[in-house]
Amino acid sequence: MIQENLFKNDIKIMIIDGTNFAYRAGLVSGFSLSSIEGNDTTVLFAMLNMIRHQLDKHKPSDICVCWDWEGSKIKEAVFPEYKSLREIARKKNPLEKSLFADIGSQIIELQDVLPYFGVKQAKMRGVEADDIIGLLCEELQDVLVVSSDRDLLQLVDIGALVYYPPKDILVTKDNFQELFGVPPNLFLSFKSVLGDTSDNIPGLRGFGPKTSAKLVLKYGDFERWFAPGDGHNLMPEILEDLNKSQREEISKRETWGILTRNYALMKAGYFVQDLKDEILREFTEQNVTFDQDEIEKYFNKRQFNSFLARLSGWITPFALMAYQRSKII
Repeated sequence: MIQENLFKNDIKIMIIDGTNFAYRAGLVSGFSLSSIEGNDTTVLFAMLNMIRHQLDKHKPSDICVCWDWEGSKIKEAVFPEYKSLREIARKKNPLEKSLFADIGSQIIELQDVLPYFGVKQAKMRGVEADDIIGLLCEELQDVLVVSSDRDLLQLVDIGALVYYPPKDILVTKDNFQELFGVPPNLFLSFKSVLGDTSDNIPGLRGFGPKTSAKLVLKYGDFERWFAPGDGHNLMPEILEDLNKSQREEISKRETWGILTRNYALMKAGYFVQDLKDEILREFTEQNVTFDQDEIEKYFNKRQFNSFLARLSGWITPFALMAYQRSKII
């Protein structure tokens, strides 16, 4: 009999950035596994262990793992250079290209078996996981997002909690500014000025984290830096705290275009608002059933012997979550 008091908090839904974690598992996990047949199973093992750990840590009553599917076609159309450096690097390095292909094949297998664990999933062709996560957070309540992608910290502003594994911290509205230097409602403006080198999104040249934070803290969202209804005329007081090169950079006519482009590229769900109902319906109507027999068969197939040796205890977080979900339904 499952005890009601095993559930420690009011987190109803935990949303995991699956693509983010899968590639981290494949690239920086610090270990590698393979089956007797020689197939790499590192990502499969690491992801299942990670999902279990997060369920055990946070004890939600429902879970959804979100995935990229062929990148963001809309963002690439708006800004062709978006994430382009990653693909260029893979083409130049055959080993890296092969590694990413192998991780991709393990992701597909993981997507096939996660329903046995009672885990819901969400993906849509041409849409990134962070956009799906953003749309779900706009509509659902009591959500915990688990991701090491700093861009998803923006979701704290709309009421989500974000567990950020690199620092092992739960980010809330109360501790956000202490942790990241700006309040959650100004985070996207801060990032729009700064840019994002990992996604090949250039910010304003010469504007680092300190200057970017100082501007948004003093003057608010970047929309307030310009004369009302005019994206070209900068309010003169903005220039007071900048050096000469920064004043020249921010005074360029294209500044408004750069900032609004960056905001749109970074805001989770910005370009796919028309898909919100479809994605929400996919989540709410998805029928997955925890199946211990299928889990055991899969562990035997993949020779996950350490999981099998403690199967009853290992699967407990999944069983607890499935039970809690059934009580809500």
